[in-house]
Amino acid sequence: MAEGGIGSRHLLPAMLLPLAVLAAMRWIWGFDGLYGQDAHEYARFATALQDWMTQGISPGWHAWPVGFTLLGALGGWITGDVILALQLIAALSLAATVPAVSRIIDGLRSPSELSDDRPALRGLWLFLAIAASPALLQAGVLVMSDMTAIAFGCWAIVFQAGFTRRPSTSALIGFAATAVAAVGTRYGMAVLLLLPGLQVAAVALRHRAWAEFGGAVTILAAGVALHTAVKQAEAGDLFEHYSLTLWSVSNWFTRDVSTADGIQHYPLPTLIYVVTALARPSHLPLLLVLPFLRLRDLCGRQALLLSAAGGLYALFLAGIPFQNPRFQLPLHPLAASLLYPAWLRAAGWTHRRLRPLVLTVPVLLLAVQMAQAGRGLTPLIDRNRFERHLADLLRPLGPGLLYTFDVDPALGNRSIPQQMINLWSRRIEDFEPGALILFAPDAMATQWAGRNPMLNWQRAERTHVLEPVADAGRGWRLVRVGPPRPDTAGDGG
Repeated sequence: MAEGGIGSRHLLPAMLLPLAVLAAMRWIWGFDGLYGQDAHEYARFATALQDWMTQGISPGWHAWPVGFTLLGALGGWITGDVILALQLIAALSLAATVPAVSRIIDGLRSPSELSDDRPALRGLWLFLAIAASPALLQAGVLVMSDMTAIAFGCWAIVFQAGFTRRPSTSALIGFAATAVAAVGTRYGMAVLLLLPGLQVAAVALRHRAWAEFGGAVTILAAGVALHTAVKQAEAGDLFEHYSLTLWSVSNWFTRDVSTADGIQHYPLPTLIYVVTALARPSHLPLLLVLPFLRLRDLCGRQALLLSAAGGLYALFLAGIPFQNPRFQLPLHPLAASLLYPAWLRAAGWTHRRLRPLVLTVPVLLLAVQMAQAGRGLTPLIDRNRFERHLADLLRPLGPGLLYTFDVDPALGNRSIPQQMINLWSRRIEDFEPGALILFAPDAMATQWAGRNPMLNWQRAERTHVLEPVADAGRGWRLVRVGPPRPDTAGDGG
């Protein structure tokens, strides 16, 4: 069996790497993929979806599309563990991206234009540039939707290229299904797939493929219906997210932003940050082959389309009022596909000029990438362990009320007995005596100055005696709300 013009055995090492790393992360280091608020919210909502599907209980508010969590809920019934299912879906998505990128490479040019192409060279590029990429590998072991959206998006481009080259019902339906799945996993994929989608629609209309086009529209309608059924009254909230309502060309040139996520100071203007997204050590293979890129590599019709799609997506990201490297990840597989001819030239140059080192170079490159991946994953594992440490501190304290911020999604997934109130959600006028507060005032002081988390903490300090319970470490303080201070009795502000 061949996949994308290359034997499956040459793709297998790249496809197995994320699964091997996942196994090591989970069963050697005990890392379950839960890092930060987003991951814990995905885990919560996937579990809530199981209750919704079996008991009709509303899953509650969820800020993101439902594709990833819906797969996690279904996978949770197979694995018996929703969190394991979500983490496995991310790893499998990275594995599925490998053959998709190989197929995208085939769609960019004919075999005659890749005369130096060899299965071993293709497999090595996909291993180094995709599977072993520190940025993608990290996304492949986290309980996050990024890698799943990328996998669906890459396969959508595969079907788009196939339909453009040889229109068929299977290619059109395949594009519609994977594109809807990509957008249903991360909304931003709609921008990346806009131009490929318009081309598919134009080709379908030009060939008068009315029935096939109707089938594609039906798939789109089914995706919208599923989204609406799960999100219910909140189905239209995506149009009210501040990444859209605050989107502006002026954000391209700003470095200091103030949003619902607090005050952020960035070293680079957002446009420069996005344009140079791939010029970072975590994308080392792409950087190293860049000198071997030729203008003609980007001049084919499909190459121009993908370049334009990537450019449009980059401009969209630059207009969002914050900088997040996760959002740039979909650009990586596109760049790896477009840079494949440059890789072949680099491999040929190395074989001619550095023949004694022809095996040493990729080994060293892999070692550097694994070191970078380890360096990037270490703080994630460390944060994961710290969240468990906080939960261990709280469990013996028994039921009650806990005011906290930032770690509340993590603690909610760690089965603590306290009922939590998020210090970000509202201004708290009266703190309940005997309740607990878990907060890191020094770490929050700059980003959250003048906002609810810091205002609420400062008010608690001003109006109540705060009795120390434990030093949780890393600047986190666990205190109990004592009696009101006499000099602030009746203080309303």
